[in-house]
Amino acid sequence: MANDLTTRLEATWGSSRGLTRDLLQFVDAADLAFSPSHRLGALWKHFRHLGRVQENYLRGLETGRVVFGFDGTSYTGDASRRALLDYLDRLDARLETQPST
Repeated sequence: MANDLTTRLEATWGSSRGLTRDLLQFVDAADLAFSPSHRLGALWKHFRHLGRVQENYLRGLETGRVVFGFDGTSYTGDASRRALLDYLDRLDARLETQPST
């Protein structure tokens, strides 16, 4: 069962991340600063959140325990398209180094 899930995840990760990257490359600085509500963060923060959650899972793969939060996350930029793309690329490169189960 786990191997089946791993196979499906590996088969879809690239296309899913590709859609995220496509959207991030499409938006401009004003779009990244946009928030649809005062209760929601700006769009760039949602891209950062995707990366932070991925970092939390990567740490979980390394330690055997997933802890969600800001500790151990590495994004220090702001609403920069380039910095966000680089961040996601670094995380994907880290994911590639993880052993497959």
